[in-house]
This record gives sequence, structure tokens and C-alpha cells, in this order.
Amino acid sequence: METRWIIACAGTLLWSGVLANGEIYCEVSSTNFAWGPQYGGTVIAPNGTVALFKYDFQESPGDRDGLFGENWLTPTRQELVKRFKPGRRVAGNICSDRRAWLRDQIDAVRTAGQSKVVDMQSRDGPTVSTRCFVFDTGPDRAAFVLLQDSGDTESHSLSPSAPRLANWLSAVSAEARRRAELPAKEHDCIDDPPPVTEPVYPDAFAQTRQRAMEDLKAAQQLHCQFAEGNSTGVDGEQRGNHAWPARLSVVFTNLNSTARSGRAEMFGDVHSVRIDTGAAGLMLINAEAEKHNVSDVVTIVPYRIRGRDIYPAVKHEIRLHHEGATAVRYTGQCSPLPKSL
Repeated sequence: METRWIIACAGTLLWSGVLANGEIYCEVSSTNFAWGPQYGGTVIAPNGTVALFKYDFQESPGDRDGLFGENWLTPTRQELVKRFKPGRRVAGNICSDRRAWLRDQIDAVRTAGQSKVVDMQSRDGPTVSTRCFVFDTGPDRAAFVLLQDSGDTESHSLSPSAPRLANWLSAVSAEARRRAELPAKEHDCIDDPPPVTEPVYPDAFAQTRQRAMEDLKAAQQLHCQFAEGNSTGVDGEQRGNHAWPARLSVVFTNLNSTARSGRAEMFGDVHSVRIDTGAAGLMLINAEAEKHNVSDVVTIVPYRIRGRDIYPAVKHEIRLHHEGATAVRYTGQCSPLPKSL
């Protein structure tokens, strides 16, 4: 199933920028082309009215041909207004100050370039699209302005204003759907609703991880072994992945989580470490390497492999140089050592 969410702007907006006396149409919608066409969403109208719309292609199958033609991304004013009529329900209004902010943001975003389109090789998942249609004074064909495509293909606007604008439009759409479910109409205008984020689910393994983390922090000595690494050049222009044949063995001693300090010993290298914690686990940071423009961090995940005192680990090294940096990642595992070692 391919589902597309489209976010665009609908409104006659006047300002002193490039789009003086122009029109912008903004839309947040879902389109499914895979298992029977579906199309519906949210529209911000010229006067700031926020409305929901929805097509029924089973009842009116001919609407699909009229919608998804060659002018889908460059419609006329009449075509775009007609696009949002089916099943229209008003859900609220955008505050006037926020409409002024909206037109300023689009004025900034419309001239930005676009990232490379990447085929994600996924045809059954949803595609989320955020885009605007802009009519300058005179032309009756809209100028297409991409903010974001995410799903079966991935691309986005290179404007620094695009993420904030796209997130705001998504939040307005979510607020419109929420209001549409209320028994009584809300009269307050929509300004800056809470952003739409991924749902947070209960962590069924939180206690297990907590106990593993406590054991890791209590360990005074750890032995970590890493297999071949993967090296990537990072210089702002090129990316390359290269096999890194080294196998590493690191012994951490004198570990003291309270003092956040310890010592690491490898073949040919001895250095002090700084202990920290993060969402991924216990982090052992090479304090000496930081003095030489190198970030060297071992992250130990608080998960016992097959219930034993063996923990997955990742070693990241980022070495800065005059042309950028080289990043190397190793994967492996760590286990506590007897205190007497």
C-alpha cells in the first residue's frame, strides 16, 4: 500500500515580499495509489479557515483521472480550489499573526533548492509529502515548492526554514482533526499547536535494562573486543565506506562511575577515560584523544546477550583533519573481568 501525505497552503496572502498580491495554497493530505486510490486531508483557506476534505473514489471513480493528471503539481487556481471541495468540513481558523508568519516562511522557502530524490524501495508504507503551490501576480499556473517527501521516496527542501514550516503545517492538520471530533465547535483561533511527534510507548524492558546498567556501572574492569570496522570519509562533499580490517581488544580498569573516571589499555596504547551515560548505554570516552582532535567513544548497551554477562558494544572514532574527518565504527561486545585481574 502506498499512502501519500501532502502538505500545502491555501490562501490569498498579501505582503511586501516577492509574493506581493500573490496567492498561496497549503494542504496536508494523504493519498493512496496502491490498493485503490484514497485522497483526503486538511486545507488552510484564503481567509485562514482550516477545513477537512475527503474523496470517495468508489462512489466517484472518475475523480481520480481529474486529480492525478499531468498538471497535478502545477494546477490552475480553479483546479486547486476544486480539488478541496469533496467532503469539506470547517474545523477552525488560523490566527492573523500566524498567517503573517506563514507567508513570510513560504516567501523564504520557495527559492531554496531541493535535495537528491532517494528511492527507499518501499511500496507498501506511507509517503508523507509537504509542499506549497504559489501563484504570483498574473500567471494562472502554480509554482511548485517542495518542503518534504518521505516514504517510498525521500527528498526535502534545502531551506533552513523548511523543517519548522512543515512541522507547523502537520501540527495544524492534527489540531484540525482533533477539533473535528469534538461535540462542540472551538472558537479560539489556531496559532502554534503542539508539534506532531512519534508516539511514546511503554518500555516493557526498562527494569531489565536498568538492572543491567547498574551492573555495568558497578564493574571495575571490562574487556571489550571489536571486529572489523567501517571507515567513512566525511569532508562535506564525498562519502565513502571502506572496510577497516583491524580487530581491537580493549581492557578498561580502575573504573569508577561515581568519579566518572577510569583507564583503558590496548596493544600499543594506554589512556585515561571519562565515564558518562546516555540513552544507548554506558559511554567510555577516550580523554587523551580529545586533546588531539579525535573523538573516541565506546558505548556499551545494557543488554545481556543470552542472559550472560556479555554486552553489545560499539566503538566510534572520528578523526579530524585538514580536509574534514574520517569516521570509523567498530561493533563488538564487552564483559566484566574479575576484580583480581
